[in-house]
Amino acid sequence: MSVAQGFKMTIQLRTAALLNPHLSLDGLLAAAIFKRTGDVEKAHADIPLSRRDGVWCGSSVQLERGHSVTAAFTQALRHRDFNSDRYSDHRKRGGRITVLIAGGQFKPALDLSTPWIGKLAFLGHGDADACMELVESLPGIGAKAAAHGFGRMEWVDVEPWETDGLSDQGRPLRSVPIETWKAWGHIVDDECGVDMLRSAPPYWSGAPRPCVFPAPPARR
Repeated sequence: MSVAQGFKMTIQLRTAALLNPHLSLDGLLAAAIFKRTGDVEKAHADIPLSRRDGVWCGSSVQLERGHSVTAAFTQALRHRDFNSDRYSDHRKRGGRITVLIAGGQFKPALDLSTPWIGKLAFLGHGDADACMELVESLPGIGAKAAAHGFGRMEWVDVEPWETDGLSDQGRPLRSVPIETWKAWGHIVDDECGVDMLRSAPPYWSGAPRPCVFPAPPARR
């Protein structure tokens, strides 16, 4: 078993990615474990990261943003897609319309504009080699990775890094419950974002709590 250590994981992408800014390393690792085992409890218990006061020592995703790209993809029709209220002569933003019938052949209205992200990174503390192996086993990073090819990875690398995966000079690196953040001796100031978030997997269920998170850089 590898000794727990601080590390930086860098991922080079080869396709556009659809990413939640609160995507955390522990959530990514839990998804990889579930994909491998099909066991939800194991996926949430066997994450190869250190843990402090119930918070996994893995940062939120750190993005290297570039220009915007528009990515088009197709999707197989499901039984519900044959309901007449899902068809329209005009494209709509949001709502339930998914298929256009104007201008000839029916077309799925599934063009998406997303920032091109060349590289992304996570900071963590734990078994760096096990974390890299799990991430490499995923079909991609973010939404629509498996079925539509978003977030496909060129390579994954880890290197030793002086970090606990939780904070950096008093700034949060991930979502942390406010009461836990204060118990660690930190303050809530302009360096912190504050919102109702989940701070541990599963991130799709459970009641959100008041959390600090990495504040986005100020616009200039």
